[in-house]
Amino acid sequence: MDRLLQLNAGYTQQDERKLRILIQLTREFAATDPGKGLLTADDALALAGKLNNSGLLSDVWMAKAENHKAKKQYAEALRLFEQSLSLSYVQGDRCRVSEFAAGLGS
Repeated sequence: MDRLLQLNAGYTQQDERKLRILIQLTREFAATDPGKGLLTADDALALAGKLNNSGLLSDVWMAKAENHKAKKQYAEALRLFEQSLSLSYVQGDRCRVSEFAAGLGS
């Protein structure tokens, strides 16, 4: 986690690599500090919108959903899991569809 935080702080470009770093941070925070995870997810959502990257947008929603689940905010987690699943289904990404369906099931 420390290395990921350092990487995020040191990488200032607003590109796909930064977005992937933010997504990974969001996922990691779900286990340690879901409040920070939700804030990081918001940063990732803003960047995904700026980059118009719908593939990674579904990953952000999934990671954000994990943080809501960790905070026992199940209704919001469910909504985000469903958004991720729907977007991946539309894109025809069967691998992500199965991953998000598993998250939805949990």
